[in-house]
Amino acid sequence: MSIFREAFNRADELKDSETQSRICLEIGKIYDDNEHYVQALNSYNRSLQYTTDVNVKSRAHFSMAQIYDDVNQLEPALNHYMTSIAYAGKSEDLIGQSDSLTRVANIFADKYDESAFEYYEVARKLVEQTADSTMKGYVLSNTADACVQFKKGDKALKYYAEAVNNAVLTMEKIRDSRGVFQNYADIIALGFENGIKSLTEQDLKSALESIGYAISINNTYGLYYCTLGRLQTIEAKLNQNSLDIQKLEEAEQNINKAIYLEDIDRPASSRRVSRYYMYLNKVRLLKQNKQDEEIVRQIKLNNLEEVHEFVKLADFCDFDVNAGYGRIMIDAKSIVGVM
Repeated sequence: MSIFREAFNRADELKDSETQSRICLEIGKIYDDNEHYVQALNSYNRSLQYTTDVNVKSRAHFSMAQIYDDVNQLEPALNHYMTSIAYAGKSEDLIGQSDSLTRVANIFADKYDESAFEYYEVARKLVEQTADSTMKGYVLSNTADACVQFKKGDKALKYYAEAVNNAVLTMEKIRDSRGVFQNYADIIALGFENGIKSLTEQDLKSALESIGYAISINNTYGLYYCTLGRLQTIEAKLNQNSLDIQKLEEAEQNINKAIYLEDIDRPASSRRVSRYYMYLNKVRLLKQNKQDEEIVRQIKLNNLEEVHEFVKLADFCDFDVNAGYGRIMIDAKSIVGVM
């Protein structure tokens, strides 16, 4: 920090207020990163006093907005975000405007205020004029999250799909995109689980690829494996006439892995583990039902009267019933008329 103070004093001697402003901005960032928020806010405010550069002003207001946003002081957060947007507009900084607009929208979405979607819409229109795939993905995924919150499932799916496409385009920055991949896979899983008929096998394949990307980025996060297990469960049920036991086995393994990897010190850990067990029990129930269907039950008929009664009742069964004598085996339903 002493180096910055020396540089600040040297800039003061040279009457270079713009350099002083940038130094204050950097000092503010250091305080901010170390969670010394009061000192950070003071440094950002000092930066504003020394500059006429609209880019620096936009950055300083944005940084102050983030601090207030993080500590849930929403009114000053909104004021600083809106001021940052105004300065970013003067410098035609479309990325800066899109970022701040999305954060404003998130605040309104958290308050269950549908005006959030007006801000998301403006942010999308601005970012579409740029080639920044990372920011496009950020805006789209936040819009999708809000759609889920407001139960706009089809729109959420659309925006998550677009966000994933942008994330794939910027694989060199993939660490910033894992949440997008998880959210996209999750919304596909939710859609299948809730019977959305517009979803296809290709959607399921895309979701499996998406969660695969997330796991390749971080293979120690339990939630990703639970999502993978849910998708594998859906995949196992695609053929209505034949449940894929192998896929269910894989799903069970992955959900068990999610439970094993869950960090109990993380926020909301117990709630996540509870959900993992819910999905695990669903998989186990499907496996048990499949195994029950495959059990062959045999009974012995002792006289002709019992045979007559057995064959009559067989016609009411919704499963195959065979009658055997020695090495001879016939379909009991097919001889109802004969008997």
